[in-house]
Amino acid sequence: SALTRWVNGLGLPAVSVVTGHDDAGLPVSMQVVGRPGSDRALLDLAVSLQTA
Repeated sequence: SALTRWVNGLGLPAVSVVTGHDDAGLPVSMQVVGRPGSDRALLDLAVSLQTA
């Protein structure tokens, strides 16, 4: 999508995480973008966000 294209173009690591559900029961998510080479830290953060 247009919101993720710039991240891919810059070669940055990114992950999308479901953070909850809205009143209609649909998933709400967020994308977290990290610095180059921060893949492991980004995945650790994603796990923390999903289990919170």
